[in-house]
Amino acid sequence: MRTALLLSLSVLSVTLAAATSPTLPFQVSINGSIRTSAGEQPATLTVICAEGKGGALSLQLRLPGTQLTDYDLDAYEGPGAPAAQKPSAHLQIGNLHPVAKVGGWYTNDQADGPLLFVFGIASMSGQSGTAAMVVRALGRTAASLRWTQDNPQPRGQPLIASFSPTPEESAQIARISAPCLPAAKRR
Repeated sequence: MRTALLLSLSVLSVTLAAATSPTLPFQVSINGSIRTSAGEQPATLTVICAEGKGGALSLQLRLPGTQLTDYDLDAYEGPGAPAAQKPSAHLQIGNLHPVAKVGGWYTNDQADGPLLFVFGIASMSGQSGTAAMVVRALGRTAASLRWTQDNPQPRGQPLIASFSPTPEESAQIARISAPCLPAAKRR
């Protein structure tokens, strides 16, 4: 009897935690390129949907974090980063041209992998915002995204990233992002 009660309580606590926490995120990554003063390099755009209370819909631009000599990535890194306080990401997808504030961080996706820098834009799950607008557009076939990231150095060259999802990737984006998009616009 005691074991059954403990098991019931643990199932109930897991159920309650799941109801109040964001669910595990769904994500899709698209390979693209980023143009810097040093030339063209690979970049990745990741769309992440963590639905539920406290969840978010986010876009993450991932690029090599060690090969940019004339671009101050540190100005965007961490909470309160000076460059993250003003709109600096110019996004172009079809007729949409939103400008957004971005934050950033350094990461290693793999323990022995290269150092990466990630620029991130997010909207709360179910809320409108730049991330929701861009992700909705990326979920349409034949959409292409151009992300121009201002250089925090005066007269510095911006970073320009380009992504063209395949029809399959667009369908994946539409599917995984649907739970995180504003309810009035879900289809």
